[in-house]
Amino acid sequence: MSALLVTFALPNPAGKDRSASGITNAQLNNEWVEFKNPGYQGVSLNGVSLFHYTFDGGCEKTGEESVTPFYGTLAAGHSIRVHTGSGQSYQEGAVTHHYLNRGNYIWNNRCGDYVILRSGTALLDWAFYDRNPTEGRVLARVAGTNKLA
Repeated sequence: MSALLVTFALPNPAGKDRSASGITNAQLNNEWVEFKNPGYQGVSLNGVSLFHYTFDGGCEKTGEESVTPFYGTLAAGHSIRVHTGSGQSYQEGAVTHHYLNRGNYIWNNRCGDYVILRSGTALLDWAFYDRNPTEGRVLARVAGTNKLA
């Protein structure tokens, strides 16, 4: 088992993707992915980065895009939930909420997407979800697979 495990995602939050005045921060913060340290010891996040795939108009993969790096240590049994919008990081039980301060959605609903954790060039873990995930549904890792459903 990897020291870090992609566990959940909400790539298609409930509601319209845009309002009349554009995308709101609340809408962006309702888009998130989460990973966990399922082990019994803390894990260093120094050098760990989150990535996702990029796609062309025909949903063919064109590469990987860095989403954010991480630093510090993730305690045993704790998770980090990465929200797309802006906010102040905070702890809620065993979950740290981290904000990317982006002004647009990251996770691809039309083509599906991959949540990828790397340390340098080493692949730590990855998980994917299919095209057009159900609006407002939190996707959970299917045990024994790399699928979020």
